[in-house]
Amino acid sequence: MLVVFLTAVAATAVTPEVKVAPAVANPAWISNGVQLQPAPECLGVTLDTLDVNSKCKIAVEQFQPGAIVPVAIRTMASTTRHADAVSLLEKGTQRSDHPVTHAVLGLMLSSGEHVQPDYPRALRHLQIASDAGNPSATNQLAKLLYEGRGTERDLASATKMSAKAAALGYHRAATDLAQLYHVGLLLPRDETLSREWLNAAITAGDPTAKKLANTIASEKKVHIMQVLPSPDPAKVRIV
Repeated sequence: MLVVFLTAVAATAVTPEVKVAPAVANPAWISNGVQLQPAPECLGVTLDTLDVNSKCKIAVEQFQPGAIVPVAIRTMASTTRHADAVSLLEKGTQRSDHPVTHAVLGLMLSSGEHVQPDYPRALRHLQIASDAGNPSATNQLAKLLYEGRGTERDLASATKMSAKAAALGYHRAATDLAQLYHVGLLLPRDETLSREWLNAAITAGDPTAKKLANTIASEKKVHIMQVLPSPDPAKVRIV
């Protein structure tokens, strides 16, 4: 959950439609309802091994999205050439302008993993991908707007982005909204909306939604403990 949940004040009420679409596989690879297919010849290839895979190298040199995205991801995860992976995606957005390339680049620039975050740049790329219906980019954009990273905090827009991500099949966004409305710090406390988003997330199959439901249920339980003393320590009982 967002750390900011516990530190911010309540915002103006925002009530987007409660809608959670069926889960999509690889949500970062979606644009306009179509999943980008990675080039089979580029699976497992990094910038370090590109020269020994001529077919993938040609595709990368042509900045084909299905080639540069898996190569950049693999390079970022398994080598130290993090800046080169970012540069490859940057060039890809300029050459092919594919939403998935923007999405993956925005996620890399905002996650804080491997490279120093650059939130203003990340926001630009995430917005382009979100406009093309990318679920992961939309959810990440919401997080940056909630936290005010790279821009002014915009809770109304962030809530809309969370709802949009859920409607695109990113189930965790629905659970996050349920948490927001339950806690009542970023958004006005609204148990009805919290329950609606939580039920929708559970129905959609988000495992974190069930955990949140259990947590909320346990908050409503009253625990009473009584100690029954005795001169004999072995006979002290707790009821």
